[in-house]
Amino acid sequence: ARSKTALDKAGAELTEDWRARTNAVNADRRTIRERLDALADDARRPLTEWENAERERVARHERALAEMVEAPGYGATETAAELELRLSYLRSYPPRDWREFAQRAADTLAAEIERTERLLAAARKREAEAAELARLRAEAAERARQEAERQRAEHEARIAAEAAERARREAEGRAAHAARVAAEQAEAER
Repeated sequence: ARSKTALDKAGAELTEDWRARTNAVNADRRTIRERLDALADDARRPLTEWENAERERVARHERALAEMVEAPGYGATETAAELELRLSYLRSYPPRDWREFAQRAADTLAAEIERTERLLAAARKREAEAAELARLRAEAAERARQEAERQRAEHEARIAAEAAERARREAEGRAAHAARVAAEQAEAER
């Protein structure tokens, strides 16, 4: 039992010694790894900065391309004047160093100009049709007003004619009555 305890104690001390050495080696490994990671970061920093700047440059170009194109529903409610302004802006689009996006930007701009021209033509047609419809409605309203005025005038003329006819008959009736009364009086006097 004593031997076992002694051996166990010696093994534990030996294990403890190995653990201390292992911890020292691991601490040195960590220190070296941290220093080498910092050195690698320092060595890679210019490349990382360039990659980040390149990603941002590409993202700016993508955003500029996206801003160049209007939403799919654009042009349905815009007036011809608004579309003319948009077309003028697109035709004088500010110059930019597109680099590798130059062809894509030129194609996108040309497509958007063509689309805006079609939308402008449709808006002009839509506005012309609306103006024609308004003109036709105004003419129809004027004709309806004139017809109502004519019917009112005819109605008033018919009422006046009927009143004149009634007055004439009444006058004839009174004259006939006066002639009968005069004839009766003359007969009575005779």
